[in-house]
Amino acid sequence: MKLSPIKEGLKYSIIVVTYNGIGSTIKCLDSIYKWTKDFELIVVDNNSTDGTAGYLKEFSQKHENCK
Repeated sequence: MKLSPIKEGLKYSIIVVTYNGIGSTIKCLDSIYKWTKDFELIVVDNNSTDGTAGYLKEFSQKHENCK
């Protein structure tokens, strides 16, 4: 996997790992977007079966700094 360079102006790379924790993941992402600026967000779903993957797909389409 080739990593892309961090966009100019970004100060933080935040990585969130989740597995079947959609409720906690939603709260975590909401908090990150409320309190943090100038960041890229990388969310890793470990093959959840509770709908987390679908939520994250929609979320990343709405937030360009989320991968």
